[in-house]
Amino acid sequence: EDEGEAFRLFMQAASKKHALAQSNVGNCYLNGYGVSKDPAEAIAWFRKASDQQLPRGQWLLGTCHEEGSGVPKDQQEAL
Repeated sequence: EDEGEAFRLFMQAASKKHALAQSNVGNCYLNGYGVSKDPAEAIAWFRKASDQQLPRGQWLLGTCHEEGSGVPKDQQEAL
């Protein structure tokens, strides 16, 4: 397993607006897979995926709002 290589490939696809790859990039930033943890950057990538109507991106963005990960806790925004 090479997390750095996986991150690079996800980023390559995410930069071409691939919604699932954007969600995966966010997950890498949230958990520090192949890149330094950066919850705020994770939120930005989850939002990009969410804006493309990707259910996984929407769920991850909502979960971050619910838990206060990278953003202030906000139950209304989580919904």
